[in-house]
Amino acid sequence: MAIIRVSGPPRSGKTTACDLLAPRIGYINYYTGRIFETLAEEQGLTKDKFFKALAENPNMEREIDRKQEELMMHEDNLVVQGRMAPFLRYKPGVRAVNVLITASINKCAERELMASPNRHESMEKAKQFLEERIATERLRYQSLCGISDYLAEEHFNIIVDTTLLDPTQVFEQLLAKVSQLI
Repeated sequence: MAIIRVSGPPRSGKTTACDLLAPRIGYINYYTGRIFETLAEEQGLTKDKFFKALAENPNMEREIDRKQEELMMHEDNLVVQGRMAPFLRYKPGVRAVNVLITASINKCAERELMASPNRHESMEKAKQFLEERIATERLRYQSLCGISDYLAEEHFNIIVDTTLLDPTQVFEQLLAKVSQLI
């Protein structure tokens, strides 16, 4: 019984890694980003504008965290993706494994451009967008949760840098590391 709690910067490869890992180890994959996407759609906002709106409405963020925490308090054998997942309470008696999926800002910007055609005019604008989003998230999580840096490596049992790896290599590295801890 374990809960694998995965965090990392945008476009680092978290979702792809979790989508491959969860079924392989027989766990349920819970992706917090889908909640954000659904709420953004419901409010008629782009994802970019939605994340900016979160800074103005901390109760919305707290509600998402509450739902995620409630799930982890009642279930196990989960892979939970979310920036705050490693910092939330979970079911007593269950092992929590905190995973940081990371990549260089250049690689994340490259992926941002590939995933969102015509969203940014250049690599520099994509990097700027991601750097601003990470800075905004750091400030938001410090204000809301008292966490000075949600990406600090000391919060994690496993760190996988995806910068030079393809999805299969990321999955294999993550599976090997997770298998040692669950």
